[in-house]
Amino acid sequence: MTGSGAAEMVLHEEQLRVSTRMVPAERVRLVRRVVTEARMVEVQVRREVLDIERIRLDGDPTDSVDLGAPGTAGVEGAPVVLVLHEEVPVVTMAVRAVEQITVTVTTVAGQTAVRAEVSSEQAEVVNVPPPAPRV
Repeated sequence: MTGSGAAEMVLHEEQLRVSTRMVPAERVRLVRRVVTEARMVEVQVRREVLDIERIRLDGDPTDSVDLGAPGTAGVEGAPVVLVLHEEVPVVTMAVRAVEQITVTVTTVAGQTAVRAEVSSEQAEVVNVPPPAPRV
């Protein structure tokens, strides 16, 4: 109490302050997998074929080669061996980049309601009877 007979009291109340902080919400994993599929491609291949032409001896001598003549590949009476060739498909695999994936993280704003109880002090005047005189 002050000298003038007045009393003072300071009252307090709780204030609700709400803020936010980032916390982990979920984990995401980017997984790359290889998908194998069968492909069929038709390829044209070539091969050598031996053609034998028979030429009569009474024909033009410049049209034929005598395999038994000196300086030719054959030896008289020996078989003539020729190697024939063919093309075969050759398969090679090459990995090439076909697509680029970009992953971005964005923050999406939203609202949520927060409910909490706050307390406050209240003053109440209570009449107290004066103490009884002491005898």
